[in-house]
Amino acid sequence: MKKIYILSMLLLAGFTSFSQIIATSYRGAFAPAPAALWTNSWTNFDPQNAVYPTPNVDVTANITVDTHWTAGNTYYLKGQTYVKNNATLTIDAGVVIRADHTATGAGLFVTKGAKVIAIGTATNPIVFTSDNAVGSRNKGDWGGVILLGKGSFNINNGVNNIEGIAASTDTEYGGGLSPDDNDNSGTLKYVRIEYAGYVYAANQEINGLTFGAVGRGTTIDYVQVSFANDDSFEWFGGTVNCKHIIAYRGLDDDFDTDNGYSGSVQFGLGIRDPQISDNPTVSTSEGFESDNNASSTAVSPYTGAIFTNMTLLGPSYRLTLPNGGTIASGYKRAARLRRNTQLKVYNSIFMDFQEGLHIDGVTTETNAINNTLKWKNNIMAGIVSKELQVNSPGTITAGVNPSFNMTTWYAANGNTTVSSNGGLLTKPYDLTDATIYTGLDYRPATGSIALTGADFTDASFTGNLQTTYYVDVDGDGYDSGTAVLAAATPPIGYSFTTNGPDCDDTNTAIQSNCPTITKVAYRGAFAPAPIPMWTDSWTNFDPQNAVYPTPNVDVTANITVDTHWTAGNTYYLKGQTYVKNNATLTIDAGVVIRADHTATGAGLFVTKGAKVIAIGTATNPIVFTSDNAVGSRNKGDWGGVILLGKGSFNINNGVNNIEGIAASTDTEYGGGLSPDDNDNSGTLKYVRIEYAGYVYAANQEINGLTFGAVGRGTTIDYVQVSFANDDSFEWFGGTVNCKHIIAYRGLDDDFDTDNGYSGSVQFGLGIRDPQISDNPTVSTSEGFESDNNASSTAVSPYTGAIFTNMTLLGPSYRLTLPNGGTIASGYKRAARLRRNTQLKVYNSIFMDFQEGLHIDGVTTETNAINNTLKWKNNIMAGIVSKELQVNSPGTITAGVNPSFNMTTWYAANGNTTVSSNGGLLTKPYDLTDATIYTGLDYRPATGSIALTGADFTDASLGTDNFIASSEFSLVVYPNPSANSFKINYFSPSDENVKVATYDLTGKLLESLSVNYTNINNQEIGNGYAPGVYIIVLKQGNISKSVRVIKD
Repeated sequence: MKKIYILSMLLLAGFTSFSQIIATSYRGAFAPAPAALWTNSWTNFDPQNAVYPTPNVDVTANITVDTHWTAGNTYYLKGQTYVKNNATLTIDAGVVIRADHTATGAGLFVTKGAKVIAIGTATNPIVFTSDNAVGSRNKGDWGGVILLGKGSFNINNGVNNIEGIAASTDTEYGGGLSPDDNDNSGTLKYVRIEYAGYVYAANQEINGLTFGAVGRGTTIDYVQVSFANDDSFEWFGGTVNCKHIIAYRGLDDDFDTDNGYSGSVQFGLGIRDPQISDNPTVSTSEGFESDNNASSTAVSPYTGAIFTNMTLLGPSYRLTLPNGGTIASGYKRAARLRRNTQLKVYNSIFMDFQEGLHIDGVTTETNAINNTLKWKNNIMAGIVSKELQVNSPGTITAGVNPSFNMTTWYAANGNTTVSSNGGLLTKPYDLTDATIYTGLDYRPATGSIALTGADFTDASFTGNLQTTYYVDVDGDGYDSGTAVLAAATPPIGYSFTTNGPDCDDTNTAIQSNCPTITKVAYRGAFAPAPIPMWTDSWTNFDPQNAVYPTPNVDVTANITVDTHWTAGNTYYLKGQTYVKNNATLTIDAGVVIRADHTATGAGLFVTKGAKVIAIGTATNPIVFTSDNAVGSRNKGDWGGVILLGKGSFNINNGVNNIEGIAASTDTEYGGGLSPDDNDNSGTLKYVRIEYAGYVYAANQEINGLTFGAVGRGTTIDYVQVSFANDDSFEWFGGTVNCKHIIAYRGLDDDFDTDNGYSGSVQFGLGIRDPQISDNPTVSTSEGFESDNNASSTAVSPYTGAIFTNMTLLGPSYRLTLPNGGTIASGYKRAARLRRNTQLKVYNSIFMDFQEGLHIDGVTTETNAINNTLKWKNNIMAGIVSKELQVNSPGTITAGVNPSFNMTTWYAANGNTTVSSNGGLLTKPYDLTDATIYTGLDYRPATGSIALTGADFTDASLGTDNFIASSEFSLVVYPNPSANSFKINYFSPSDENVKVATYDLTGKLLESLSVNYTNINNQEIGNGYAPGVYIIVLKQGNISKSVRVIKD
């Protein structure tokens, strides 16, 4: 069995991003193999030779209104460009911004109150770089990226201006005497900044990435700064938290902290070039440099940031390699901590520097003695001289402060020193040539001392650690971007095992046998309030009135090579478009694809071996829809999206063709007698499909979203199919796993499974319109329909998919409301399980259908008896008639198979039936008008039977299928508060809850233990002085923390 290790996410209330540190067992920036390097794909360690597009959009003016820089364009910074007047600049993934090297410090300055939203992806990063040609670029070609915020700054009454530029409101940063440490300057994610850092005069410079009092509402993650002409990263005060940052071959310091910077940084890489250092008459080049301020004064907030899991490679070892050259004169230390800093560095690696750790000055030594400056559980390797040093006349056993014995202090804090880098990292250098920086591997080597020794128990971590753990299997790390999360050494105390390959997120695939199911306490698709509905933001329950852009790009030919549909364009499917020849079609977030309603079943067909990578976001989904105008759209306007894979299909020797279209290799699906159930047809995430489902003839149709033998390497998550002209979703064989899917007002079945489909589906919503059903002479409309195959034969793989946590609303209750109308004649059941299916349905809600559950046919009854067909812990509510049924001449107590007593079987499996929907969901209907489908709430109502009763112990669910639940919610309100705080907490567990409050020094102020049933509205915080506190809630292995402000 392979060990699969778990990464973490903390769900915080409010707008801060305070707690973000992941406890690891390894030291340094990278988990050991088989975890992928988080630097893969998006970085560039040879930017001198990168070929970038020629700019086509000049940026010559400041940005004073919300502005969007779109994919497909290259922007040219012609000077100092200020984003100001509270404007937001949004930059699409893949955009390149080039800066004029002839201008005076051309750069992007994001002023106080303004924002930049620059979210790239691992495969499509955003790049800021020089306008110079390949081979001619140089550090300092342009100014860099400068973020200016309203956070804390510890001198000048909390306000300062950027160095080297004439002071103005545009260059000002800091919140003064009333700083906003939760300030948000936007997001930089998957961003590269190259050849920046403009020097106006000695010690008057801007860096690769400069932070001026930036608040923790800002997101910095996956940012590489290369060839900076001063520091790669410098923080002047502020509280911003950063992760996955790279300082590459910069001039001065890799990471420089000043003036009260008190955020946290985890997972950082620093790489030095022995020929690139600062001028030592101006500044020496260090890995870390840290000051409380230039005058060393004792003012708060102190520079007390946390750095953990950093890997810094100095210049020295490259000198020993071929082409190593001589070292630049400005190189000095791995870390110089000076001028009263209280920096805190943990679990990191510093190797091959000229000198090691310098505790510089009496005030800094005193902070080390007082344990406010910390250096713990770090490794120093291959330091040339002075591994430890203090200022003269002090020594490392009696510092300038004679009480400071640096040797004892260093050893007592779990640090390790080794004489060389041997055996530490996998391949930190290319031993054939010192000038090669590509193809290296900074993960711990087999047997490395870096594999162990990390520690996160220091009091500074209190309230900062993430302790809700999960494995990402859907391609985005459970966040709004596309974080690369990989199998990694486990956080302390957390791991699980699974059979099969590593479960990772280094590509869009869900690997075989990875966990796919989240255990929750509730039944149905939604957690109770205060957890938001997962349908928020990206869905549309009134697509008839959606205004979509006019298409500007016609799609008239098949896609036979890798193709990119870019944001800012609207694509027009003029017919049946096939992605073929193993090509990949990539579609940017926010793209709209409209299909020609006059064509014969225009649609997107992704053939065997090809892929579609359509990854929207919650706020910028991808939409496939009709070309008809508002008010004129209709189901069946176009064909739909059809994914064809190489997975299992249980008849025809494992191969079939799409219904209704002439058979060819382009319409074929299934892997034959040697199927590939791990096949990957790509990703659909945050995608809507509207008015699709083309009917060629009776029972010859394509659906809203059709799966033909699609493998589990494919990702389907957050997909809404609306007004389909046949089934909303239909699976013909295959193993694809799906989550967060919506069948909205379709014609035939919501969810139809056939021909051996054996994946899993969790969190699904089905909503019916009483006036929309199929023609009953062709097909009756069901919530679920499931066959093993059309002939009911006993062939494998059986249709045995797992569905759990589904909420299906039938048509019947709307008939009782104003404007309810009459019901379409084709409506039938909540679920019709027939033709030898072995479907497995758990923890779901079926309400307001004309009929309930039909176990249809003797083979299907026998599967129920044999426990291969399962219907467990479900709720049926408001069923009009025939809550349970079998075929004639059977009865529900003695079926066509006389051994099948459906009544007994149903009750024995934990199912619940209630006569009406009353009290079940919060607001499933608008009681004033049956035709209103917006503004509804499908979460369990207070006191609902859906709040409990879920069960995940059935053997069919196995033991390797589960992701640790993310369905925990902690809200502390009001925040800020002048009085006490109240707690609102939801958990699938009923264990007792412990609540504690800490101040920012880690001192425990209050603690209590509360029964889970009494936790909501529990008060805490009476009598606290004004200030900032951390409230930590623990329940079993789950820990949640929230930063609160007492006014």
